[in-house]
Amino acid sequence: MTSENMTYLLINPYDKTIEPVYYDGELSSLYALLQCSCVTVVPCGRYDLFVDDEGLFKEDQKFFAISDYIHQPLAGMALAVGVDA
Repeated sequence: MTSENMTYLLINPYDKTIEPVYYDGELSSLYALLQCSCVTVVPCGRYDLFVDDEGLFKEDQKFFAISDYIHQPLAGMALAVGVDA
């Protein structure tokens, strides 16, 4: 699967936006997009979310919820990765 078939959306709970972004597949780029130094993957059915693994420990954190992930709200920014249909 090539990156041309992938869709990347940046979820930003600080300014309440979701926008398409370029992601080159590099871990350092993911850290820069999410403004963090450790990530975890949250599976959400047709797509995965990359989130800050230490987001719950940060002060002044913002949260968001995804209907495909009912376990708990997620902390900080996230990169949604899915395949174009």
